[in-house]
Amino acid sequence: ETPAVTENKYGKGKAYYTAFANKGDFFEDFSNSIINEHNIKSDADIKAEEGISIRKRGNTIFVMNFADTEKEIVLDREYKDVINGNTIRGKVTLKVCEYLVIE
Repeated sequence: ETPAVTENKYGKGKAYYTAFANKGDFFEDFSNSIINEHNIKSDADIKAEEGISIRKRGNTIFVMNFADTEKEIVLDREYKDVINGNTIRGKVTLKVCEYLVIE
């Protein structure tokens, strides 16, 4: 039950291999240390529950619900829904496998 981490140089960056039992705060603490060390910023300041994937490509943000249940997100500002042209803001509920494409 003791976490194991290997760090290797890869090109100009680093690669990490982790092995651990999913108990305690190890993964969150480890991830946060890497985020802070490398000053990594999120693609968007959208608050989302576990199971939501958020990816940004240029000015377009893809928000996808990969969970087995409906999930709620909170948008950080007003966005245009690329698919239907509507303006959206605030809390949005995504059904299972539902997605948003916003700018």
